[in-house]
Amino acid sequence: MSGGGGFCRAKTELRWMRFVDGENFVHQGSKFLAKHFNCPEELDVSSPFFLKEHFLWLPAQGGWSAVTNYNLSAHWPSARKENSQTPEAIRAYYYTVVSGDKDKVVPATEKTIWEIGFTPRVLWKKKGKMKSKAVDSSISVDMLSAAYENQFDLVEIWTGDADYIPLVNAVKRLGKIVVCCFFNEDYGLSQELRIACDRYCDISDLMLQRWQVDL
Repeated sequence: MSGGGGFCRAKTELRWMRFVDGENFVHQGSKFLAKHFNCPEELDVSSPFFLKEHFLWLPAQGGWSAVTNYNLSAHWPSARKENSQTPEAIRAYYYTVVSGDKDKVVPATEKTIWEIGFTPRVLWKKKGKMKSKAVDSSISVDMLSAAYENQFDLVEIWTGDADYIPLVNAVKRLGKIVVCCFFNEDYGLSQELRIACDRYCDISDLMLQRWQVDL
């Protein structure tokens, strides 16, 4: 099954969503993998989980599937069951920016991202144009709207960018739990963002485990 989740479940189960800042994740993740596997920093591999400069994810990890089992049994009774697992995400979004032939690159990138299990948000920019805040703005609008509409109890934000701190604080004020999933400070994690979030999940070890087969 592909696409960005959207599963129905009992109200006693944890409802969570995932938002991935692909620009930030691809940039820092490529550097992380290059260093640990002695690859060129301009990572260029053939994998359904990688599109150079546009998309990077964890092999054998669906976009909607959890990378950790949140211990939140006090909030969700179903989590008290022995060996209970975090349910799949209601929806998982992956945001990235592409350039080149808009009519070809955008649909191709959307297809790759969707097949992993994400709802793709692929933005286009003219080649050579400086980095914009388009991804930041899109994530902020979508996450805050979902929080206001009470679509989730917990949200993962995959980024190390401190620019998201106001968004994190706004979502927390709505009573939601915010988890930052990213690498450590050596690969772009803002300590201020980490502290602003309720929890932090270091995905470094998992990234290495999943990619050691593909590189």
